[in-house]
Amino acid sequence: DQLFYISKRNIIGVREGGVPMFAEDSSEKNGFEISDWITLDKEEIFIKAQEQADLAFLISVPNQVAPGSHFGSVIISVDPPKLRESGASIGYEVAHLIHLRIEGDVQEAARIRQFSTSKYIYGSTNVDFNVKIENEGNTYIKPTGPLEIINMFGKRVTMLQFNESQAGVLPKMAGSATDSNGTRSFDINWSDDTPGFGRYEALLSVVYGVEGKMSTISSTVTFWILPMNIITPALIVLGV
Repeated sequence: DQLFYISKRNIIGVREGGVPMFAEDSSEKNGFEISDWITLDKEEIFIKAQEQADLAFLISVPNQVAPGSHFGSVIISVDPPKLRESGASIGYEVAHLIHLRIEGDVQEAARIRQFSTSKYIYGSTNVDFNVKIENEGNTYIKPTGPLEIINMFGKRVTMLQFNESQAGVLPKMAGSATDSNGTRSFDINWSDDTPGFGRYEALLSVVYGVEGKMSTISSTVTFWILPMNIITPALIVLGV
């Protein structure tokens, strides 16, 4: 059996890997918050072991609100919020994230800030890619798309799916104590049992936006696969 405490908190940004950053009560407002719009049904809830309970909350959107995405959360904790804020709490919290999209002049804009491999030359077909997507608009986006691997003869070797889980990228949130740069990093791995050789090019095509208003951005990166079991005998022959 456990007594849980219910509270609400704003989200001021997102760390590398998509981990949200929660604002403290003293944090400066940045215009994306919705905690003031949330009315909780209760602030405490007692749940018996192996049982469940429903928690209701109301979101009232003000009339004068900037269009685009707005973020907040409802927090479930084992310690009272005041004890948590004092720094004396040792427990855990579970956050239910809330995203609202307000109609109006919604701006959807993004760019591929970085598309790279972990190194330039690989010894086998086990290549790690890193993609950084920057959200330059004012609404939440879920970039997805194909990543094509092309060999030195212009033939497509394989096609991977970028962001298959459809993880989102929050917009920039300036004006708070901890600004969010609106960037999220994604890691992709290409591994194959067949041996590769030579120069390869990876073409990433990212699609984002609402249905009917999709936008596409793309980027390329080149790398080499030079297996030592092929290179070493060749060097010996050249040396002789």
